[in-house]
Amino acid sequence: MNTQTTTTRAIVALTLAGCTATATAQSFQQNSYSVSHTFDLQPAGDVVSVWFSEFRHAWVQSTQGSDWDSVPAQSHPEFDGFGTDSFGSPTCFNSGLAGSAVPCDWQSSQISNAGASGSACTLVDFPPSFAIACNSLTVAPWSATPPYHIQGSFGSSGGVQAGVQGRGAAFTYAYSSCGISVRGGTQLASGFIQWGTSFYSDAVGGGVGASALADPVHFIATNLNTGVTVDAVLLDIDLDFDDTGLIDWNPAGLTVDTAEMDLVVDIPPTHVAPGQEGRIEFRVENGAVTVANDSGIFDGLLPPLGTAVPFDIPLPSNFNLDYDLALNPADPWDVEAILSGGGDTGASLELLGCPADLDGNGVLNVDDVDAFVSLFLEGNLAADLTGDEVLNVDDIDAFVESFLSGCVGPDGGDDYPYPFPD
Repeated sequence: MNTQTTTTRAIVALTLAGCTATATAQSFQQNSYSVSHTFDLQPAGDVVSVWFSEFRHAWVQSTQGSDWDSVPAQSHPEFDGFGTDSFGSPTCFNSGLAGSAVPCDWQSSQISNAGASGSACTLVDFPPSFAIACNSLTVAPWSATPPYHIQGSFGSSGGVQAGVQGRGAAFTYAYSSCGISVRGGTQLASGFIQWGTSFYSDAVGGGVGASALADPVHFIATNLNTGVTVDAVLLDIDLDFDDTGLIDWNPAGLTVDTAEMDLVVDIPPTHVAPGQEGRIEFRVENGAVTVANDSGIFDGLLPPLGTAVPFDIPLPSNFNLDYDLALNPADPWDVEAILSGGGDTGASLELLGCPADLDGNGVLNVDDVDAFVSLFLEGNLAADLTGDEVLNVDDIDAFVESFLSGCVGPDGGDDYPYPFPD
């Protein structure tokens, strides 16, 4: 090593003396979601079959590695905010990771009246990034003859971590949905449903994250003579959470501690008993309430415009619905009750401003010092860490400062490879 190299390296070494550098500086954005549903369906009659359906999807794209997985290898177009780019044969596909094609369908299996239970998860792991999506189900045994009483619970949960060591980027996504459908004849078109929803999501870290909940209860009735269909929505819940913080909705009420969220709850009056209908349109932007419309059973529950987070709302999450699709009993009908729900979450993190990690491997060590010294002495402007196109002691100071800081902290980048669900 020549004298100039030794001198330059000595300047760096002396500046670093007595200090401890962060060898593998790591930053992260971490999000999670958990949505659960309880149900008690008591139709007037005509239960022919009960089915359970589910889908799980998770992917990671990062400087540490990339992969995706879905179980089954299918998706449901009603929920998956990232997945279904188009729907219909032969162009239907789930974008998954970087455009990987997955057929748009989901898996169903019939449940006997002995009931069923179980749970499963899908995990994609590239430390320090991961994505996991899970579903669970419990259906209690029910009588094979009237009166029918089909009850149980199901839920979806998952989490992601977009982690970066040193510098680089990571994009993660997890989605899961599940539900039951009950098939029958005309008598299934009226009865009673007790429905409960609980939702929890939190997001922490230095990147960008979002979570969402979709929670519909609806019936599809087909006239077997004419082919005419009736699609009756009894309950529809959509919640989007697009920031750090948390949202917690349980039987005690709704807690909001995030700067950005949208919530719509709709129980149309068309097919439920008088006094059971209601609607909420609720939005928080920049940490304050900007939209607060409520009616029916929700009238007067939302806070006034301008209310700053955090706050609690006595918002019910359990609903009793006496329903009637008002079908013509003179015609034969095939009726399907669809009770379903799901959630998703995504996180992204970009740490691109890490000048001291000159070899880009996410580890700060003597190799980076040697690389800087070599570039500096060669007059290579790759060592111009101040960006003034002049190599001098200011660049040495910039290298030392970056090396000692461990290059921790996002550079403000918020580009996700796919937009978060609307």
